[in-house]
Amino acid sequence: MNLRDKDGNFSLDHWASRAIIAAGGRTTKMGALLLAILGHDYGRPSFGHSAIIFNGNLIATHIDSDGIIRQSQVVCSVSEFKIFLSDLATKCQMTDEECNEMFVEARRYIQVDTSKGGTDLFGKFEALKGQLQ
Repeated sequence: MNLRDKDGNFSLDHWASRAIIAAGGRTTKMGALLLAILGHDYGRPSFGHSAIIFNGNLIATHIDSDGIIRQSQVVCSVSEFKIFLSDLATKCQMTDEECNEMFVEARRYIQVDTSKGGTDLFGKFEALKGQLQ
């Protein structure tokens, strides 16, 4: 996903660029997580190429600013993750289609989900859409 314009700046025409900027990019834990979700997990600090859900937590490999790799780190709770994505959609004034794309990317990032709901962690998009309004 190319999010930069011809000058190398984030193109604000794309929801992902707006979301990265709003989330703080690598300056925040959740911004770094969003970059990993979108496949921009190079640089430091960063998270690995995928995550799992275990005991209500999102778990991923973390590479800190010194390059130290820490396996199986709790990033946040599933509840915090869902709130982060919902708040981000609202803050970036995403359309329904953009919001759906973001949640599809988030689902794709999660490779294993041991929660009761399995791979449908976020439920139906329509239910989430109602929470955003």
